[in-house]
Amino acid sequence: MSRGAVDFVVVEFPGNTISGKVAEQLRELADRDIIKVIDMVFVTKDADGTVTATELPHLDDESYAGFDRVVQSLDGLIGADDIGEVGADLEPGTTACVLLFEHMWATWLKDAIDGSGGRIHRLERIPAEVIEEAAAAAV
Repeated sequence: MSRGAVDFVVVEFPGNTISGKVAEQLRELADRDIIKVIDMVFVTKDADGTVTATELPHLDDESYAGFDRVVQSLDGLIGADDIGEVGADLEPGTTACVLLFEHMWATWLKDAIDGSGGRIHRLERIPAEVIEEAAAAAV
């Protein structure tokens, strides 16, 4: 089977915890084979600017308990450089969930395209905000 597109996503939250709703939704998407969570790291920037990163196996806070069932393949692909960039961009007093996830649906589509003798000629990601702005302007 082919590999699907992989996204690097940073979701920032105020404070030092992340809602369990995020873990629930990721788990549902993974259970339905829509995505495969490859790696996940939590990055916190304290009010004084100190940045810390914690990988999933090292979390002992109950607020992160739901995330242990989300990651399907902890590959360690989110590296120190990634964490450094995320930490530099975070607002003080916030926490980020840094994710790498594969779009499983894209593997099925790519296999069908390859099997039909086709090829993906162009692939671009358009941010949702851009589409929303264009749709609002078209009204």
